[in-house]
Amino acid sequence: METIAQQSIKLGVLDFCEIDPDSNPRARLIDTLRLAANVDTLGYSRYWLGEHHNPRFAQVSLATMAMAIAGKTKNLHIGTGALLLNYHNTLRVANDFRLLELLFPQRIDLGVGRGMLADSYEEAFLGTEKTKVADLSYYESKIEDLLLYLRGKNKAVSIPKNVNSPEFWMLGKNKNSMSLAARYGVRFSFSLFLGSSQLEASTILAEYYASFRPSKELIKPQCSLAIAGNCSDSKTQIAHLTKRYNNEDANVVPTIIGTPEQCLEKLQELQYNCKVDEFMFLDISTSLQDRIRSYQLLAEICGLIK
Repeated sequence: METIAQQSIKLGVLDFCEIDPDSNPRARLIDTLRLAANVDTLGYSRYWLGEHHNPRFAQVSLATMAMAIAGKTKNLHIGTGALLLNYHNTLRVANDFRLLELLFPQRIDLGVGRGMLADSYEEAFLGTEKTKVADLSYYESKIEDLLLYLRGKNKAVSIPKNVNSPEFWMLGKNKNSMSLAARYGVRFSFSLFLGSSQLEASTILAEYYASFRPSKELIKPQCSLAIAGNCSDSKTQIAHLTKRYNNEDANVVPTIIGTPEQCLEKLQELQYNCKVDEFMFLDISTSLQDRIRSYQLLAEICGLIK
């Protein structure tokens, strides 16, 4: 009988559009378009964009950037990982992503997360309501509203009409997000790169499988694991990135920095222990060339290229 470790590995790309040293926002976004076009030919499943309200990142308009990437690619699912739903109008989000789905049928993912912003941004987005974001029930009400809009069942009608809903995901690093995903019958992606252990991931994902309630859109549970790292055939590159992240108090915790063989071994271990369908890989390289090389090596070692 085939074991989980022997199953094929499905890989997607996670991109925060963080501005590289000696670069600028426009150059970084052009790099993103080039990277997406490159991995589109390598057998990757998805390309997700993260939302960060910080000058270190090149964009915060996820729907706009998703449209640009979708127009440059043919095979990838394009989406968000994650759109910080607490700070968005749910009808606007539904409208934006239904429009994307209309233009790029069966290629759009809408991944949402809870997230927290600096006080100045919370004030700008929410005004006097900013105190509500700390309450999980506020986020849950946003999820309920958004799903109703996407399903065409809310008080106002999401436009355009008669469009299939984009593939809906919830992202998180704890049981709160997982429990909501299981309760509403939606896909769940666990953010391992935010500092959780493999044991925590496997425990939370096992609970997601056990408590999942089927919905109209999703009969069986579907989950992925978001990880960070770099795949390289350069000992110098591996040593440099390992040293950098060992000495840096970074928000991103790399899952694996290593050779193709080491990356494959780690992915198989995670797949076996966490029972995941798919990985979203955030490459931590600081240049487009290194990111392209990393994703190419991963595609080759994982057998994505047919």
